[in-house]
Amino acid sequence: MVRVTVELLPFGAETRKRHLGTMEISNDGSGGETVGNYRVRLSKWSRPDSTWRTGEVMGFQRRRRGPWDLLLVALLATVGDRLPKAKKGDEDR
Repeated sequence: MVRVTVELLPFGAETRKRHLGTMEISNDGSGGETVGNYRVRLSKWSRPDSTWRTGEVMGFQRRRRGPWDLLLVALLATVGDRLPKAKKGDEDR
């Protein structure tokens, strides 16, 4: 299983951290050596054990793609493409 936890640390203060969300990606066992199929579960702020959304990632090329690709595909499978497309270089602005 892959677990990604998003936390807010006001002014970088670990003692004041707040849970914003958790994503759990688990292999469903139906894939093969090079292709994986996964179940995805999301939680919302302050409720990491409560399910907000679920989804599936099917046919993920695990040898050709990395963990950030899996995270992106899992987000698209659960919350969809809700934001305008970013332009290359926006991360520097």
